[in-house]
Parts: sequence; C-alpha cells; structure tokens
Amino acid sequence: MTALYDTGAGWRTGDMGKAVILPYLDWRGLTPGHIYLSHSHEDHIGGLASVSHVWPEVPVSSPFRAPGHRFCLRGWRWQGLHFEVLWPPEPVDSAGNNDSCVLRIDDGQFRVLLTGD
Repeated sequence: MTALYDTGAGWRTGDMGKAVILPYLDWRGLTPGHIYLSHSHEDHIGGLASVSHVWPEVPVSSPFRAPGHRFCLRGWRWQGLHFEVLWPPEPVDSAGNNDSCVLRIDDGQFRVLLTGD
C-alpha cells in the first residue's frame, strides 16, 4: 500500500493518472491507501478521476471543499514515517498555490517537504 500526493495534469484526450500513475502503480504492484491533493489546479488534480475510477474506495484529502474530500489531516504515522500537515489551517472553496496542503514526512533521521507549488 502507498500514499499518492497529487494525480498530475489532465487534458482533453487523457490525463497523467491514466497515462503514468496507474501503469506505474500496477508495474510496482502498489495500491494507494490514501490520495492527497496539494491544491485545486488542474495540473495537480487532472488524473484524480482515472485513479478514483480504479480505486473508488481510496480516501481523498485536500485543502479545498469538494464532494467526498476530507480536509488535509493534521498528523499521523504510517509504516515508520511521521506525516504532518503544516498548511493550510482550514479548508477553502478553491485552493490556489498559497492554499496548498503542505506535508512534512519524517523518519526520525531525514525529512522531506511536499509543498504543492
């Protein structure tokens, strides 16, 4: 099981979810346990429909209000990693760059910061 942060761009004839994310996860034998969307720009959420079509039960968290979305969680542990949401403080109707769901992931020795844009 894995966590997915953003689903890539969408365009008129396809999207990154279908073209890249689904084939990669299938190749690696991975299933998303949760999807986190940084913000509501098309280049970050364009592949969500394709991924959600394959895994409709996988929860989606985002900083914006959308049907079926949870607000970005404040903190949790998973497989030895500590995830902490640093921003935003509350959900918005349409999340731009400055409203991105910022995640810090820490294993006790190293940290990575996922900022959206």
